[in-house]
Amino acid sequence: LARGIVETVEDPGVVDGEKVHCLPHHAVVRRNRTTTKVRVVFDASARSNGPSLNDCLHVGPRFNQMILGILLRNPDEEPPVTQVLRYARVVFGVNRSPFLLKATIRHHSIYVDDSIGGADTEEGVWKLYCDYKRILSEGGFNLHKYIASGSVIDTYVIMNQHLTEQKVLGIRWKVKEDALVFDIREVGELANVTGPTKRNVLAVGQIYDPLGILTPITIRLKIFLQELHKSRIGWDQQLTGDLLDRWRILVSELRRSNFIEIPRYYFKGSGGERAINLYQLCGFCDASAKAYAAVVYLLTMTDTGIRCILMSSKTRVPPNFTADNSE
Repeated sequence: LARGIVETVEDPGVVDGEKVHCLPHHAVVRRNRTTTKVRVVFDASARSNGPSLNDCLHVGPRFNQMILGILLRNPDEEPPVTQVLRYARVVFGVNRSPFLLKATIRHHSIYVDDSIGGADTEEGVWKLYCDYKRILSEGGFNLHKYIASGSVIDTYVIMNQHLTEQKVLGIRWKVKEDALVFDIREVGELANVTGPTKRNVLAVGQIYDPLGILTPITIRLKIFLQELHKSRIGWDQQLTGDLLDRWRILVSELRRSNFIEIPRYYFKGSGGERAINLYQLCGFCDASAKAYAAVVYLLTMTDTGIRCILMSSKTRVPPNFTADNSE
């Protein structure tokens, strides 16, 4: 209310416009977060004597599929006096919110209140920090956290630099090594349950991997889940026979994967971007009767040799396509 995101409705019986919709809300508590530990969530799909707000809005095109985290509900006690507020800005929680968010990210390279950037030198990183600090202070904001892989920030800025690891849009980042880390152990533990069901397989297959680094693992889970659908097995029916044996093999391979670490900086170990004589983007795609995939590599050529780096990949499981149609 103090920041102008919502405003007080003095008389709920007198409103602007022809139609008004009241949004039910609750609090989501995440105690492990360093910044916002309590976030208010609004339910725009709730119906009461008519269509919901989401029923009346156009969703908008999807730029990306996003996996949402698990939200813990912690409703407050009802206050003795009800205060009516209305939004003065974009409402987050309605069906078009993902489109508005992704469009903003695409245009500004900023995810809600986090920005990702970089520079060729440590001096450039320091200048970037100063620019962030100045721009945010002009808007009345305080730069709460700033993480960098160089030593210049360690010298001049004492701000979360004691952390050896940090998360960047949900992906673990080893700051000193400047590497992205994928921990498969938690997924392996989730898969290692007694009496697995199709619901367990679905939960294991929802590995957060926006870059597509783990697709050799996740595509096998997708194929297996599709075969479970074809077998008409129920969501909570335990796997038996050949399906159970194949699942156990997948689980054992998953648990052996452990950590997967890749360099965040594509030109690391090659003398930097300026030492590269030639670089090319190489894309490949292929299909089979069970799946199809596309992958992009960055090929760099220096005086010491040629290096090929995985940038991103995507996989899909076609429902009824033949191999020719998939290709």
